[in-house]
Amino acid sequence: MTQQKRMPVLFIGHGSPMNIIEKNKWTESWRALGEKIGKVDGIVMLSAHWYTDGTFVTEEHNPKMIYDMYGFPVEIYEYVYPAINAEAIRDLTLESLDHIAEPNHEWGYDHGNYGVLSHLFPDANIPVLQVSINRNESSQYHYEIGQKLKQLRDKNILIIASGNIVHNLRRIMQPQATPWAKNFDHDVAELTKARDIAGLIALEKTHPDFKLAAPMPDHFYPFLSALGATDDSDELTIINQDVTLETLTMTSYIWGKIH
Repeated sequence: MTQQKRMPVLFIGHGSPMNIIEKNKWTESWRALGEKIGKVDGIVMLSAHWYTDGTFVTEEHNPKMIYDMYGFPVEIYEYVYPAINAEAIRDLTLESLDHIAEPNHEWGYDHGNYGVLSHLFPDANIPVLQVSINRNESSQYHYEIGQKLKQLRDKNILIIASGNIVHNLRRIMQPQATPWAKNFDHDVAELTKARDIAGLIALEKTHPDFKLAAPMPDHFYPFLSALGATDDSDELTIINQDVTLETLTMTSYIWGKIH
């Protein structure tokens, strides 16, 4: 592995699958970000769309494409992100997770993964490993997953978590009587700026709008794993602090220095 400066950590609000094929302000910001990051030896991706009974990592050398969405243009179902899943990255990840994760050959790359990487690293020439989101665990566990993965940053491996701070598909495109989506997203941003780790982990139990923002916490837990991979010395940058389709937020976080 190339020894370079410590890799940053990203949480990307990935939004609609349409972002795979559209050119918009969010995808343009992802492309610009990828160009700034520089040389990366591997990517460990935690995607909201691999929501499992347990903690797993992708095992296949050439993971299959997972088209876990319905009713979109045919171009989306034809898109292929051909990055390999390198054994060396997998071994390092399993070791860093203290072997609480198991290899899994059934899953591949889902749109929480390639929807972002298609813009961040469009050449698909960096090995990518995906880590699942354990539906049976709470916020503290997912934060601790990030803490375990943190050491990979010093091995020139980029940790990317992909989800949405607010993700309520039941109310998508329905105008809201109160601005709860924007308020929850704002509260998360303020706690993150203050580095109130305990407050962020407790949101699941303490915030009155958590169940609206995350009816299922699959899209929020990756944020906590990204947070766990950071420390007090990391510079924080927040981008794309937007609400789309009424009940999705695109807000993305970058911890650490980028070029």
